[in-house]
Amino acid sequence: LAKPDVWIPETSLWLLRAQQQGVWSIPVAGPSIASSPIVLGLSESAARSLGWPQEVPTWARVFGGDMALGFVDPAVDPAGLSALIGTGQLTRASPDPGGAYALMLRKLTKNTVQTSAELFGRQLDGVVTPELELRKHNLVGVYADPAVPSLDFPYVVLPGADQAKRDAAQQLLGRLLDRSAAQALAGQ
Repeated sequence: LAKPDVWIPETSLWLLRAQQQGVWSIPVAGPSIASSPIVLGLSESAARSLGWPQEVPTWARVFGGDMALGFVDPAVDPAGLSALIGTGQLTRASPDPGGAYALMLRKLTKNTVQTSAELFGRQLDGVVTPELELRKHNLVGVYADPAVPSLDFPYVVLPGADQAKRDAAQQLLGRLLDRSAAQALAGQ
């Protein structure tokens, strides 16, 4: 099986993880070719119970209630990892940051799954998901403030690619960053 020459993971967090695990012998980084915020996707009935569409629900309000929320295990999913990082950031201003963080995690871990298919197959009030999944699953997006880390889709030419492949990869990157390609990606 041939090794890839280019990798476009969903998030730079995966690059960091790969570097920390010694997958590459040199640091690797790449420009972002797309992005998708991580949001709480609520069912319409759950969102309406919080006053939507007249009121915009907040993560604090959703987590402070008794809604059944879920996410994909942060060890296997970047949205789950963002939620883990983000909930820690969101609870910093709380009078008891550690206790507030523990409560948020307890709420999420009740419905932690290994795949997004499992997550969307459950009867939950809300899920932590990339924004790009909202329309597909008919969910109302609730955005964190401050924002949690987004999916940034870095374009990385991997070490070991010969010069011809590196040149071809750079040409592809140029096309992906072209205005028309950027508009097509944004539309998706």
